[in-house]
Amino acid sequence: REFCPHNYSDLALSYMNICNAYADLGQHSKVIEYYDQAVELYKDSIPSDHPDFRQLYHNMARTFEEMNNYPRAIGALEKLHFLYLDTLPIADPQIRNIERDIIRLKQKEAQSFEQGTTLRV
Repeated sequence: REFCPHNYSDLALSYMNICNAYADLGQHSKVIEYYDQAVELYKDSIPSDHPDFRQLYHNMARTFEEMNNYPRAIGALEKLHFLYLDTLPIADPQIRNIERDIIRLKQKEAQSFEQGTTLRV
């Protein structure tokens, strides 16, 4: 990272590809580590309404859900929802899909709490 130009978007994309590889291996903690780094790189190199940001938050939400970390999955979806509201028409079906996903995850979070389910790492 220290040898890259100030436009880090290519490096962030590489990090996202590394995330995909770790996800395929089931190594969720590594996936999150690289997602967090990709977020920081994207913040420095692309506008927040860029499609890569949306894809990143969507992937993060999916990974957190697979880990049963519903609060962080919901947080990622809420960031995605905000980006959609900022860039898409209010009637866009993607906005409704994200809203349904947030509701679904909140229900899973409540069920998880009731059952005492633990996080997977």
